[in-house]
Amino acid sequence: MGNSKQVIGYENEWENFFKRHPEWPIIYNSLITMTKSIFLRKIDISNLADKTVFSIGRLCVEDFNEIFLLCGNSYGFGALKLIRGLYERTVTMSFIAKNPDEAKAFRNFHYVQTRKTLSHAKDLIRDNDEIKKKIEEVEKSYQKHKDDFTEFVCEKCKKTRIRFSWSKLDLASMARKVDLDRLYYFGYAFPTLQTHATHSSILERMKITEDDSISFDESLQPEWADTALITAHDILINVFIVQNAYFNLKLDSEIELRKNEFIKFWKKQNKKTD
Repeated sequence: MGNSKQVIGYENEWENFFKRHPEWPIIYNSLITMTKSIFLRKIDISNLADKTVFSIGRLCVEDFNEIFLLCGNSYGFGALKLIRGLYERTVTMSFIAKNPDEAKAFRNFHYVQTRKTLSHAKDLIRDNDEIKKKIEEVEKSYQKHKDDFTEFVCEKCKKTRIRFSWSKLDLASMARKVDLDRLYYFGYAFPTLQTHATHSSILERMKITEDDSISFDESLQPEWADTALITAHDILINVFIVQNAYFNLKLDSEIELRKNEFIKFWKKQNKKTD
């Protein structure tokens, strides 16, 4: 094959991305430096909340890099689908950082989710002794913790069900408690419509042709990619803020620089499109 290189993605879209955002490499490198300071260090984990806050934050960094990869290739709607997970993780991390005792409920709900997932696979694993054993173990843990997540559907008839989430709060309410509700629309509400099988997700990809017929829009979405990236950038800075405050990392001045860079960078990009 000689020196020919293999390209995954769209090289022309990368070029267009950096033409739109020539200063992004500087911004991105500063974010990477910040993530290293926060996550590549000797960590003193003393309790479940510490472990949960740190680990969710580390996953957020991975989410951000995946979103950037899609944005660089102008997959705007693909990036938005990942934004939903990044936002949900950040809200959850922020809420547990403020309410460390909630880390236990977050962990124990794992058994509810795992039991539900494995129940869908029972018919596929009838002869798999190893998985049968796993199901039995999960069932024991589920029975131990299920009462913590049981709620009344009807107080009068005493009908109950297992909660849909680890918290009694819905995500919007949780977001308000940690001052992230301003990002709820582009961080969660709109991306949710793109993630699920909704009519809205179809309408976003339809176009009217010259003969007034309707067809599927095959083009990429650089504008939506930029919307996703600014949202992800904003969320990531909030991840830094929470990690710094919770673990007392004393990175206040560096985070202030990242916040100022964010404002200056995206204000400049918006002026280009006015």
